[in-house]
Amino acid sequence: MSGDVFAFYFAQHVPAAIGRALRLRGVEVLTADEDGSDRLEDEPLLLRATALNRILFTQDEDLLALAHHYQKAERFFAGVVYAHQQHASIGRCTMIWK
Repeated sequence: MSGDVFAFYFAQHVPAAIGRALRLRGVEVLTADEDGSDRLEDEPLLLRATALNRILFTQDEDLLALAHHYQKAERFFAGVVYAHQQHASIGRCTMIWK
């Protein structure tokens, strides 16, 4: 990942349609399922995304809380994007890359 190019790591519960829509816009997306990490718990998943230098895209409030805990403890991680399951449509999740 270099410059202002973002590479995302999708948690296992994010709808595949969001990843497909972003890929159509040229955004790098790797899913936990594709990576064989779909059974990881929250913290190992965050650390896996960080090891791959990818921003974790999630709809899991527990992962959002974990990221907040990491920030407060000044622990490094590559980043988290949170999209609420009921209020973030596929279109809203991908509109920035139009």
